[in-house]
Amino acid sequence: MNILDLFSGIGGFSLAAQRAGFQIEKHYASEIDKYARMIYRRNFNGSIQLGDVTKIRNDLEKIDIITGGFPCQAFSIAGKRGGFGDTRGTLFFEIERLAEIYQPAYMVLENVKGLFSHEKGNTIRIILDKLRGLSYAVQLLLVNSKDFGVPQNRERIFFICTAPGKCQPKISGIRERKTEIVTEQIISIPVLSPDRVEKRQNGRRFKENGEPSFTLTAQDRHGVYTGEIIRRLTPVECERLQDYPDNWTKYGIDENGKEVEISDTQRYKTCGNSITVKVAEEIFKEIYKVIDF
Repeated sequence: MNILDLFSGIGGFSLAAQRAGFQIEKHYASEIDKYARMIYRRNFNGSIQLGDVTKIRNDLEKIDIITGGFPCQAFSIAGKRGGFGDTRGTLFFEIERLAEIYQPAYMVLENVKGLFSHEKGNTIRIILDKLRGLSYAVQLLLVNSKDFGVPQNRERIFFICTAPGKCQPKISGIRERKTEIVTEQIISIPVLSPDRVEKRQNGRRFKENGEPSFTLTAQDRHGVYTGEIIRRLTPVECERLQDYPDNWTKYGIDENGKEVEISDTQRYKTCGNSITVKVAEEIFKEIYKVIDF
């Protein structure tokens, strides 16, 4: 298939599609963050970097699937919730524009749970109206990463969009999915329970042993208590909390083809801005069962 990976970050959607069995022929990616682009370029050799989504025109080859975790800050409870009044919020309309141009068979889009309540539900109604106005059948899926064997409490909405004449994937099993999480496989030193934390640590909240972590963010400052000190999660632990291979973000390839090491600051940021790969993988598995390219 040919994929157009919008707001592509470090490649969570594309990695998920590959894990689900898809062979990507033409691999287009659009991202403005230079560190995310470098990480993507290294992990997807042969991908075509398009840069700013607003600059993409109608000169690409046939597109079978569009993916995109469109910027969520405009709709997030953690942000100012500016919605379509925020320039980041208007980037959704770039998805609409490109879907109209390329008419992919499927689209898989992602955003924060806060989209449901933003502007008393009016924002999500606009998004659904736009997608259905392009004749797509849209299935909404609200899921939490912790229900996919990944110990992170991360609730996200997925829009699974199917073009006319194409079979809709069956998502009921994904919606009902529950799995056991094993924190020890992700974090090398388990989080100790709050009764082990002394008062001098300023009332910070800690998770109990076996609980999923807090939601990773681009400004991640989460840590674990070792019994002696509070230490920050390592970049590798953050990668694992998003279901990436270890050191996925450690190196990148710059525009001159040179391999460069990525700073920890940028590794935390790009991981926090990403999707949880395992969740998207389960969606792509269902699409793979019905697709007829």
